[in-house]
Amino acid sequence: MEMNRNYTGKSGQLAVMAEFLIRGYNVAMPEVDEGDDIFVVHHVGTLWRIQVKSANCRRTRAGIVARFSMSGSQLMTRRSPDLMFVFAARKAGRWADFIVIRREELETLCSDFGAGKVLGSNVMFELTFTRKDVRCGGLSLQRFRNAWLDWPALARAA
Repeated sequence: MEMNRNYTGKSGQLAVMAEFLIRGYNVAMPEVDEGDDIFVVHHVGTLWRIQVKSANCRRTRAGIVARFSMSGSQLMTRRSPDLMFVFAARKAGRWADFIVIRREELETLCSDFGAGKVLGSNVMFELTFTRKDVRCGGLSLQRFRNAWLDWPALARAA
């Protein structure tokens, strides 16, 4: 059964929020969507702005493929603090992989190295997942796969 994209998008967003929570960070959804899906807050005052893109994977000859689309202006516009993107990939009935990447780095990969495909005012990223790699436009994105390094698990008082 094909899931409505609204359900896929929201469930991916909630899966990403759960990952931040289990690491000890507070999360919030803005009341008005102006390009941020999640605010992540460290108790010492650091704030991250997160944009989640979610997709259901499909099996192809090349591997397991997911397509993620975003507004070109969202990719090209620098903000403070700048956006982090999380591409949430749902495989075999569960959220299996998260590509965690800074907006600025994704923009560079797109403009300088051919990751992503411009479709009108949007950019589409087709990611192919194998056990050992994640590829987009011939580039390896493996270093961003489940790369939660900016958010190490915090020790919390019981």
